[in-house]
Amino acid sequence: MSKSGKSTVAVIPAWKSCPDNLKHAKTIRDLRQRLSDVISLQSTVTMFNDDRNLSTQVLQSHLATSRHAYRSPIRPKLSYHAPRQTCAVVGSGGILRRSKCGNEIDSYDFIFRSNLPPVAGFEADVGSRTDFTAVNKIALNSLVLHLKDPKNQTLINKNKFSMDTLSAVYGTILWFGFNMTRSHNRISQTKSDIQYLLDHSDGLKFTYAYAVLPIWTRIMGEFWNKTGGTSEGFLSFTVALFLCEKIDIYGFWPFPTDPSGKRVSHHYYNKRSQYNKKKIVMPEENAIFLDLNERGIINLVTSKCQG
Repeated sequence: MSKSGKSTVAVIPAWKSCPDNLKHAKTIRDLRQRLSDVISLQSTVTMFNDDRNLSTQVLQSHLATSRHAYRSPIRPKLSYHAPRQTCAVVGSGGILRRSKCGNEIDSYDFIFRSNLPPVAGFEADVGSRTDFTAVNKIALNSLVLHLKDPKNQTLINKNKFSMDTLSAVYGTILWFGFNMTRSHNRISQTKSDIQYLLDHSDGLKFTYAYAVLPIWTRIMGEFWNKTGGTSEGFLSFTVALFLCEKIDIYGFWPFPTDPSGKRVSHHYYNKRSQYNKKKIVMPEENAIFLDLNERGIINLVTSKCQG
C-alpha cells in the first residue's frame, strides 16, 4: 500500500508492543518530546568534520556550515532544529522485492537506510537516494577489508557490495550509533576501522557521524524498554523521530511470508536468503512498528506500491 493509506497486516508477533510510558503518545511530536527527555539529537548524531583526527569532535548546528569541504561538494543538510516534513526509513526485507516502491521512496524529503544494502539494480523497488545510513561494526569492517585488498577474490563477494553502495549513495551521512568517546578494548578495532576508512577513501563522498552518548543501550533500554539486542534499522527509526514530522516504514518485515501468505526472502537483494528465526530482535521491533501503525503515528508499508 502506498503512503496514502495504512497497510493491512496479517501477522502480529507474540511480543509486547510499546512500553507503558509511550501508550498515550498520539503523534510523532509526542514521541520526540519523550525521546528528548532521554537523550539529545546533538549527542546521538555528532557530525565529524575533521577527516584525519578522530580526537577532534565538533558539534555542528548545521552540516552545511562546516569549515571543511569534506568528501562531497553536495552534502545532506542535517538540522538539529527544523524537522523535515516527510521521511522514509527503508529496511532490507525481502518484502520490498517486486514492490515497485522505488519512486515513492525517492519522493521523501529524507531517506534512512542501514548497513549499506545494494541499491543499484533494485531502484524500481527500493529507490536510489540515501541521505542517512546507519552502520554497525561488521559493515564498517567490510569496507576496510575491501579497501585494503580490493582484488582479493575470496573477499570480493562478501565485502565489495558495501563499497559499491557507499560509492553510489552520493553524499550520505554514514552514522555509527555507538559510543566513540571511550577507549574500551571492545571498540578499539572499530576506531581503527573508522580511521582507516577516513584516511583511504578519497574517492568516496560521505560525511561520517557517530554517537557521543550511545544510543544503544541507553535509548533502547530507557525509552523503548528493550532488553535484548537491536537492529541498525530500528536505530535509524529512533533517530528519525528527532528529524521528521512524518515517517513511513518500508522493508521491515522479518517473517518468511508476507501478510497475504506469499513466501518472501529475508533480504530483497538475495532471493535465496531465508529468514533466521534466531534473530528474535526483529519481530520484537516489528511489534512496536505495528503498534505505532495501528495508532496512526507512523505508516508501515507491507504491500506493493502503485509504481
